[in-house]
Amino acid sequence: MKIAFLMHPVSSGGISRFQRLLISALVNNYLDINIDVVAGEDVIKRDRLFKLSSKNVKIISLESLGSKNINLDKINEVKKRNTLSFALRRFLKKSNLLNKLYFFIKNDIFRKDIPWYKYELGKNAISTLKNYDLVYLPSPFFIKPFSLSRPIVSTVHDYNWKHDFEGNFNKEMLDILDSQMNEWFNIFKTAISSTNFIDKEQKKYYPGARCLRRVVYLSTFNKSISNKRSTEKVRKKFGLDNDYIIYPGRIAKHKNILNLIKAFSLLQEDESFKYPLAFSGLQSDSVSYKYKKLPTDSHIREINKFLSESNLKLGKDIIPLGYVSDEEIDALIKGAFLVVSTSLYEAGSGPGLDAWNAGTPVAFSNIPPHLEQLDFLRTKAWTFDPKDPEDIAKVIKQALDNPEKSKQMAKESKEAIDKYTWDDVAEGYYKVFKEAIEK
Repeated sequence: MKIAFLMHPVSSGGISRFQRLLISALVNNYLDINIDVVAGEDVIKRDRLFKLSSKNVKIISLESLGSKNINLDKINEVKKRNTLSFALRRFLKKSNLLNKLYFFIKNDIFRKDIPWYKYELGKNAISTLKNYDLVYLPSPFFIKPFSLSRPIVSTVHDYNWKHDFEGNFNKEMLDILDSQMNEWFNIFKTAISSTNFIDKEQKKYYPGARCLRRVVYLSTFNKSISNKRSTEKVRKKFGLDNDYIIYPGRIAKHKNILNLIKAFSLLQEDESFKYPLAFSGLQSDSVSYKYKKLPTDSHIREINKFLSESNLKLGKDIIPLGYVSDEEIDALIKGAFLVVSTSLYEAGSGPGLDAWNAGTPVAFSNIPPHLEQLDFLRTKAWTFDPKDPEDIAKVIKQALDNPEKSKQMAKESKEAIDKYTWDDVAEGYYKVFKEAIEK
């Protein structure tokens, strides 16, 4: 079974991590699998995908197949706009036709380089993919659909563009996503979801999809547990010498970081509260007291404006870590007193999975996919209403005021998640791949 794992050249670190764990489990458990990972050079370097290279795994750069390089640093920067730009964007939102005309002129006429979200696989790359038994997309977003005589399978992690999270995508990106997914769902042999919640969303938003639907739950992304010495070393590097609470994920509108910070502002009103909040991921190093030059529709602007007017001190109460390595975030999760996630929408809780594996207590949103995870894995967590900063603060305080209960919940969660590993995930994916090829 020869499979190509095809990644978008601007894939997130989370997709790379998911892919690494899946590939390792597949080749360790199934001798008949050979995998070629096809990704952009920047992603290969950033996420050290070359470490996957083995007898059964080969790394191929998209650039070697004729694809243009896309600068990841340029993609992730927070852009600043002037007053005229703010006014123009507000005006364009009122007219769908003018909005499309604006982006056509901006991107198709005056822009020399193609926007990363209009990525199209070259003819040479598509021709190369015909040599595989199956092509797998760890995420299909913003890859222009193409057809092959070979089956194509993909994991669709979520549908957050279908929800009202302003700032995650511009109007053009939303139109592209919806158009592409309508097409992809009639090309895929199988679409995989990681929870029943996400599977139901596909059925709801794309009822005419012709592909098969399968659900394969994920295990922890934290493959190795840091020892006490390495954990202390990483804590010291980031100035986290005392007990702390951590949110280990990127900054995005649906991650609801503003409400988490508001909750910490409430907690800080109690002089006995001494726990700082550390958070990591893309754009977390853009969190500061500066907001006036940021786009009015930016969630970073909302966060920074609140911080500038709050009682919270950056570097003491709120500690943005920036983008950190997998090994470092694993150590920081292990060393935290509590892992917290205030997401409004997810396929499941990645921070929760990693914390349970590390034996660290968890407090997260009481949204359906999180509760589904608790039910499937038999893990435990403190839960709160993510839309209510007061409830977030109350539940975090409960977790801190009941350390023995929190530790027992973490202990039971560790025992539970040890029973569902990446070998189980790989078994689910292997069955899907084999089914797609044989049919």
